[in-house]
Amino acid sequence: MKKVLFITSLLASAAANAYTGNELLADLNSTSENKRNQAIGFVWGSVAFSSKVCLSPGISKKQAAEIVKSGLEFLPQYGDKDAGSLSRSFLSKVYPCK
Repeated sequence: MKKVLFITSLLASAAANAYTGNELLADLNSTSENKRNQAIGFVWGSVAFSSKVCLSPGISKKQAAEIVKSGLEFLPQYGDKDAGSLSRSFLSKVYPCK
């Protein structure tokens, strides 16, 4: 029971502090190499186990992040939404699973 409560509190905390598309875009555009690399890693991680995104074998992490960055710049009205969901959505349009 303690494990269930702990996991539930972690999930609630994560939801309250969700990483938004605006924050992801700011990190992808950051002058800090560390922030950019973390943002690229976030994009890659958010689609790694998605059943809706089937990346080509040759696509790099940076290329995947550039697609997401372009989507965020083209559709700024979605910037307040969850960054992971936006990453999966943008990449699934380019690399859908068949």
